[in-house]
Amino acid sequence: MIIMTVLAISVSYIITPVLTYIHGVTQFAFGKAVKVQHNLSISGEGVTKSSQLATVSIPWTSLYAIDETRSTILFFTNRRCAIMLPRTAFASFADSEGFLAAARTWFRQAKIVAG
Repeated sequence: MIIMTVLAISVSYIITPVLTYIHGVTQFAFGKAVKVQHNLSISGEGVTKSSQLATVSIPWTSLYAIDETRSTILFFTNRRCAIMLPRTAFASFADSEGFLAAARTWFRQAKIVAG
């Protein structure tokens, strides 16, 4: 009985997380998504991220938050998941600030209307 309990705990708290981590690292290193160009655009309707693999449009009302760091603009789809846009994608820091200001304006307006 003790052996079964130890085995169940090992699978739940050690083996499964390690295998999940290895799978994630493998997908990042060898998956198709990191090898293609991704484009991100904003409009009055929301955020659109596209590549040759897929296009995803997220309305402003479906976003959780917009935040920034010194090097990244973040469009949060929930509390823990964000679409990351590196500021190096812009010609200048000022361009990234203009993009961020427009995004925040549309985001606030959509939240007010959705009320």
